[in-house]
Parts: sequence; C-alpha cells; structure tokens
Amino acid sequence: MAGIVTASLGQTVTSGSLFLFVNRRRDRVRALWRETGGLTLWCRRLERGTVELPKPQEGQSHVSIDAVDLAMWIAGVSLQAAKTRRKRMKVA
Repeated sequence: MAGIVTASLGQTVTSGSLFLFVNRRRDRVRALWRETGGLTLWCRRLERGTVELPKPQEGQSHVSIDAVDLAMWIAGVSLQAAKTRRKRMKVA
C-alpha cells in the first residue's frame, strides 16, 4: 500500500496524511498512516452494506476530507446528504 501511495498518488506515507483504500465491492476499507513507532494498518470489513465513496473533483485521483467527514463516513453517514450548517453567534 505504501508503494501505491508513492507511485500512484505521488505522496509519501510519512507526510502525516491518512490514506484510505476501498475494495471494488466497497465492503472493505483499509487505512494506512504513520505513527511515531512506524506504519499502522487498520482494516474494516462490513458485514452488511457498502461504503459510499466520496467523489473526487474533476481531474483529481484522490479526495481530501477533514476529521468530521471521516468520522461520518466511517459511521455510514452519507456525505452527499450531510450539510454543514454555519454556527450562529448571539450578540448580547
């Protein structure tokens, strides 16, 4: 997987990014990231259903998401249906 990150994405595993890989059936997810002690590989196999893939922008081979979107994606929340609401500030 580190070779895919380097060869296909042109990134380095040591950049601090989290790299997610999804199989064709979309029922397995693998995550690769570097921690202090070395590389960590996390795997998840869905017993039912599939994961929704975020769509990359036109001409890009990868998708960048923030920690909130990642948590929702892992929990199975549709990123297309989720909307970010602006926080309203009360003025006294």
